[in-house]
Formats: sequence, C-alpha cells, structure tokens
Amino acid sequence: MKTFVKILVILFISQTVSSQSLSLNLQNSVGFTIVDVESAWETELHDWGQFSYSLVAQGILNKDNGLSIGAETGLQRLYYWEERYYAYVPDPVPRYRWGTIWTLHIGAILEKKFENNFYLQSGVNARIFLDGSGVTPGILAAAGYELYISDSFRIPLGLRIDIVFGNATPIPVTLGAGLKYNLEL
Repeated sequence: MKTFVKILVILFISQTVSSQSLSLNLQNSVGFTIVDVESAWETELHDWGQFSYSLVAQGILNKDNGLSIGAETGLQRLYYWEERYYAYVPDPVPRYRWGTIWTLHIGAILEKKFENNFYLQSGVNARIFLDGSGVTPGILAAAGYELYISDSFRIPLGLRIDIVFGNATPIPVTLGAGLKYNLEL
C-alpha cells in the first residue's frame, strides 16, 4: 500500500511540470451495487439492500491534448446485509446481526476530454474495507458531461462503474454530480 501511494505521488508530481491546469473535483453519486450479497457472506440472509453512495475527491492535471492524469480518494457504501439466526435458550428465539459495507479508496485516474464538454475516465485504486476485512484492488470506468458555469467552475454530471475485487465482486453503478474548479498553472 505504501509503495502504491509513493508511485501515485511521483506520477502526480512529474506531470505537474508539463501540465496546463489543475482541476479539483468533488463528486457525489448514488446508484445500485450489482452483487450477490448472500454469496458475499456465504450464508442465508434475512434482508439486504444494494443502494450505493459515494463521495469522491479528484485532482486532475489537464493537458493540451485532452489526455489528463490525476489522483482520487473517496468513500463508498456498497451494500447492507442482515442475518437472522436462532438462539436456543430454552426455545428458539430469533436474533439478528447486520452491517453496511463501506470502502475507502485511493487511486490513479486517466481522463480523456472531447470538445471540452464530454469526458471519459478510467483508473485503478486500492480499496480499504472499513469493516476491517482487508484491502483489495479496484478499477473504474466513467463517462460524463461538464456544464460550464465560468472559466474556473464546472458542474460534472456522470455515470460511473467501479469493480471492487472482493467477496462476490461488488460492482456499484452510480450517477453523480459535483463541482469542479480549474486552476491555471
């Protein structure tokens, strides 16, 4: 993990020398996680929910050719689960345990802009499960459109798909909006 972060920092700094501007982006997204929750927990569950939410912060070094490199960090809710089991004291009494799976991630992204309004993003990241179950890699793909407010401010609207390599490989598909600030270097 430390080596991954060091590589990201070196790439980010090396790109700063030749970049034209820096974009700071804060994006909020909601959607649905494609996952077999029972398979992820390897047990029969009483209830589950696949609502996904994410908050992402990105720093992107923009280039004249439209291909940009950047870094991102974010927090994402993948799904909710609830298990019912029985305690026998002396008769069967239903008991419940539940939780929500969240990840924190840090990663690198590539962004390609078309005609200054449409964009595509791809990237890789390291995902830390906040329930303590470990760290796993992830990849992302996104497409969107930026509404221009001024030369410095934009509103990105987008569709994002993340693949989180973990139990049952959850795939959140989210729609998002945010605020992007461009700083000329």
